[in-house]
Parts: sequence; C-alpha cells; structure tokens
Amino acid sequence: MLYRWLPILVVAFWPVAVAIHSLGEGPADKLLLDRRVEDTLKRANNQAVIHAKKGNLQAARSILVRLGTTNDTVRYNLALVELQLNNFEDAAKLLRSSPGFALAPFNLGVAECQAGDYENGLLDLSVAPHTKATTDKLAFNKGLANLRLNALDGRNNVGQAEQYFRQAIAANPNELRYRMARGDALMIQKRYGEALKYYRQALDETSHPVLYAQLGQAALAEKKWAEAAGYFEEYFKTNDRNRHLDALLGLGHAYYRQKLFEKATLQYQKAIKLAPNSFRAHTGLGNALCSLHDYLQAAHSYDQALSLDSTSRLAHLGRGITCYRMGEFKQAVRHFRLSGEALNPKNREHYDFYVTQGFSILRSGGRGQDSYPLFEVARKLNARSPVAWAGLSESHIQVRSYPAALNYAEQAIRLDYDNDRLLTNRANLLLKFDYFDKAHENFRHATNSNPHNLNALNGLAITLLELDRMDEALRLYDSLINRTPKAFLYNNRGIVKSYIGLRSERAKDFRGAQDFYQRSLKDFEQAQELDSARGFYNNNAGNVYKNIRNYDQAFRSYEAYLSKIAINNMGVMFANASKRDASHHYLNTAINLDSTNFIYLYNRSRLYTEFFKDSLSSSKDMQEATKYLKMMPPSSIASRYSRDGYITIYMHDYEFEKFDFKSEHLFPVEPETAEKNTFMPVLDFVAMPLDAKTKVKPPAYTKLKVKNFRDPNRRVKRWGGTRCPTS
Repeated sequence: MLYRWLPILVVAFWPVAVAIHSLGEGPADKLLLDRRVEDTLKRANNQAVIHAKKGNLQAARSILVRLGTTNDTVRYNLALVELQLNNFEDAAKLLRSSPGFALAPFNLGVAECQAGDYENGLLDLSVAPHTKATTDKLAFNKGLANLRLNALDGRNNVGQAEQYFRQAIAANPNELRYRMARGDALMIQKRYGEALKYYRQALDETSHPVLYAQLGQAALAEKKWAEAAGYFEEYFKTNDRNRHLDALLGLGHAYYRQKLFEKATLQYQKAIKLAPNSFRAHTGLGNALCSLHDYLQAAHSYDQALSLDSTSRLAHLGRGITCYRMGEFKQAVRHFRLSGEALNPKNREHYDFYVTQGFSILRSGGRGQDSYPLFEVARKLNARSPVAWAGLSESHIQVRSYPAALNYAEQAIRLDYDNDRLLTNRANLLLKFDYFDKAHENFRHATNSNPHNLNALNGLAITLLELDRMDEALRLYDSLINRTPKAFLYNNRGIVKSYIGLRSERAKDFRGAQDFYQRSLKDFEQAQELDSARGFYNNNAGNVYKNIRNYDQAFRSYEAYLSKIAINNMGVMFANASKRDASHHYLNTAINLDSTNFIYLYNRSRLYTEFFKDSLSSSKDMQEATKYLKMMPPSSIASRYSRDGYITIYMHDYEFEKFDFKSEHLFPVEPETAEKNTFMPVLDFVAMPLDAKTKVKPPAYTKLKVKNFRDPNRRVKRWGGTRCPTS
C-alpha cells in the first residue's frame, strides 16, 4: 500500500527534496538526483494515466497538476483529463502547446467544438490524421460541428453534416451514435418521412430501445399520432431511460392530438414530476387542460411555463385563450401579440385562435380596424363557420359601417339561422335603415329562439312602437320593467308614453295627453337615476318639455346633451316658438355637423317655406334647400305624429349583442428534433517507460515472529471461581 502512494508522496514533498539534495558536494550526486527525479516523474505520470483510464479523473488531475506542465507528456495527458472534465478552454490551451503528439490536432478540434468554437474546431479536425482508429470519429465530429453551425447561424450545413455521418456509419456500422446523428440531421432538415424509414431500418439492425423514442418523434412530425403513441409505449416497455423525458412529452403529444386529453394530462404530469423545470412539460399540460375547458388550471400551467421561458410563443398562445375565456381581455390581447409566429394563417386548425384574438380586441375596447384582419383570416380558414362572419359584423358595427355590418350578419345567419344574438344584431342594424317591418320579424324570431333575450325583447317593443302598435309596446315594456328594471327600458317606455300623449292630443284628449307626458318625464328621470352616463335621456326629456311648451326646461335638457340630434330638436323647438332666426341657426349647425342627414335637411326646408318666403325668390341657396320639402320623411312614428310638420327625433336605447361561441381548442405540438450528441475525443493517454537500471522493485516484507515471554511473577486472574459440582 505504501508503494502505491509513493509517487504521490514524492511529488508532494518535491520542493523539499530538491532543496536538500541541491546541497550535494559533486557532479555525481547531481546526476543521481536527476535520474531519481525523472524516475519519480514517470511513475507519477503513469499512476495518473491508470487513474484516468479507470475514470478517477479528479485523482489523475491532482497528480498531473502537481507535476507541472513543463513536460510535454504530462501536459498532453492533463489536456485529455481536462477535456473529460468539461474544462474545454483549459484543454484547448494545453493541446495547442503539445504539437508533438499525433492526435493533438484531433483532440484540439474536439475541445474547441465543445467550447462552441466550431469554425476553428473544424479547421483543426481537417488537419487531424486519418487512422483506422480515428476515421469514424473524425467523420462524426466533423458532421456534428457542421450541424451545430447550422443551428447557430442558419448556415446550410445540414446536408454536408449528413454526408459525414454516412462516412462514420460506413467506417463503423455498429456505433449507434452515428446512426442517431444521421437521423437527427434528417429531422432537422424536416425530412421526417426519410427519418422515419431510417430509424426503422436502424431498429431492425441494432434493436436498440432508444430508437423507439426517435421513431415516435419522427411519427409525431409526420402527424401519425396513433403510430407515434405506439412507438413511445414500446420504449417504456424497455429499461432504457436515456430519452425518458422526451418520450413522456412525445406520448403526451400523441395522446393530445388524438383528443385523448385525460391520458395526455397524465403523461405531462409525469414529465413535470421528472423535470419540474421543463417549460415544454408545463406548456403541454396547459394545452391539455385548456382543451378540457379547465381554464383556471390551464392558466396556472402556462404561467409556470412562462416563468421558465418568457419567450415561449406556444405558452403565450395558450395564455391568450385562457385570458379571453376568463374575461381578462386586455391581457388576452397582450399574450396573443407575444405569441407571434405560433399562429399560422394557412393552418385550418388555427381558426379558433384567430377568432378568439379578434374578439379579444373587440371586448377589450380595441379598434374594429385591428380585429377585422384577424376575422378575415379566420373566414378564409373556415368559411362554413358563422363565428368569423359574426366577428366581421361586430368589427364594422364598432366603426359604424352599418351596411357592411348588415351584410356580414346576413352571412352569419345563413350558417346559424336560429341564433338569437345574430338575429338581434341584424334587427338592430335594420333599425338603422328604418326597415321596421323586417326588424320586427327578426326580433320576433330571436325571441322565439330565446325568450329571455332582453335586447331582442327591447327591440321588439321598439318596432311595435314604430309600427304604431303603441299599446302593445307599452304592455311589453311594463312586463319587462316589472321583471328587470333597467335604465334603457325606462327610457324607451318614456318614448312610448310620449307618443301616446301625442296621439291623445290628436284625439282631442288633452287631459289624457298631459297625463302621459308627465308619466313619460318620470320614466326619463328614473332612467337618468339608474344610469347617469347615458346623457341622451335628457334629449328625450327635452322633447316632452317642448310638447308641453315648457321651452326653458326643454332648452336646459337639450343643453345637458348637446349632440347634433339635440341641436336639430332645438331648431324645431324655436320654430314652434316662432323664433325663426334661432331656429335657422340651430338647424344650420346640425346640418354642418351631418350634411347627409335627411331629417335635418327636411326641417330646414320647412323652416324656409314657413318663415323665409320673401327670401326664397332672391336666394338660390334657399331655393335649392327647399327641394327636400317635396321629399316627405319616411313613414316613421316621428313623422306620423308630428305636431307641426317638423321632425323631432327621440333616441331609443338599444344595444348590439356580443356574439359568443364555443371553442374546440387544439394546439399544435412540436416533436423533439434537437440533436443531443456530444463530440468524441480519442483518449490516447501516454505512459512514460521506466528505465530498467533505475527500476525499483517493490520491497519484500517478511513476517516478524515475536516470542511471547510471560512474567512468572504475574498472576492471571481467573474469569470464574465456581467449580462444577461433582456427583
């Protein structure tokens, strides 16, 4: 045992030994010392080589470091040890200063490649000698360096890498790593079908279990989900665990794409248990939970994935879906924008992602112009679904492009005829164009499909009023307010009561008219109390005050909501009060704000013919303006019950429905195509031959026999004093 550690002890006390022997008296002593030093160096180097070959790398490194780097052989052996210990830069530095060894360029190239310097590594490998022992490894290392360069900066080196892997396989067909590397090259080139065939051939020839995992990845890339699941299941029947995590994720992906979401969830959970910091596992689990509509738990999984990799596009995509479904629309918009290239406008399976992103923008208060392109992409991906058409309609409603919105709503209803929300929106759009009969039919259809749709019932009552069925409208509003006292219902009932008051006036029932006017004002006041933000209720109250000739209160009400409609109504009020100049001012102001509004133009024409007859002959502009008088307004309730021939505009309160849709989320999965190979050095450790003259035989140890002398005066204590009884 002492002999075994003798070189280490000598190296440890090397400076002391040199100092003592340097005091020798002559050249003979110096020569003897040099021989002993050289012999000790060789023995220590050889002992380090033995340790390195046995895998005791730290022990080998400790010996070689103590010996120093002045000796070429020691320096080369230390470089090989550093290379195995992944100290690649130190190894490269030592190898550059050891040019006398045949395989130094080879191992230098390996060290540089392992350190990430693939270009210089390839240069050194190119000058390495081709020997029978290194040909296959040399080709493999060159191929792997080209593969890494392609991944690093997108160079088109994969084809060349594959050629090198072919050479390595030809030189040594039994080395599995070479076959795996060639398959990886095919996968990186997206030649998935060829990779699948190649892995099958390799499996037939080698029967190595890791090939089942690679076959599963290739089948996933080929979208052969059931076949991929079969390969991964076969892999787990073996004892190999080199690709355990990738196989768990791959099996989860295969189950997921077959819509076996519960089974996929189990595999992803196993992957997370094996590798808690795998963002791919957390993303996969989030996808499976999202497809099961468990959005809260899915959101937690996506958040875990993003905490591990904040740039994961698939995790952002899934988080966008969960945010939308949980009502967090602004966050949904943010995550969809960060998902970037995860969305493919040519992939039909991404239809759901595009419509969800579009509705996220609308629900978050974004611009319709921003959502329109997303719905247009979704429409092209799936024109047979009403969702994209409904989204296009909503986008145009938001920007007040009502003709286009009506057209898209028609397209959506053709695909979902009984959808009460679509029917309600189409009916509301028809109201914009005074198509009261058609609107009434649509509202009736919507209420038949869903008797609880409040917007449809409200619209139905509006059309009953416009069709001069006021009593029916009033009864419907009374019923709705008893069940659901909403501000917009009070406002619209107030309009109905105001028109009933006008009808009573026409029937000479002035007391009944005043009663309805007062009840109408109470409804407007109640509406204002319930929703003070809806300022246009003041406009409607101003109309009633005008009807009862309380012009001061009417003026204050109009001023409280000074819109172009209120300005038109003020012009009508001043015309009723015979204040032509004030009326002319306000009507002109309304027309300046909206020169295409037929009602404003009609009211001004009537004003000119009633109060400016003397000026008509001298003013061509006035003559031109009076042409609208010959065009009677549409037969709406406003023109039918006009007290003085002018059109007073009431503002109904109704809302468009927010379209809702069911989602069948199916996220894309990504097979594991990244290669996981390592460069292969040639560990040609160099032992130093010992000089026969200085070779020291290990000492022979003889067993020393020691005679035991007993002191006659010493008494030996007996262990027991009891004697056995005798019979």
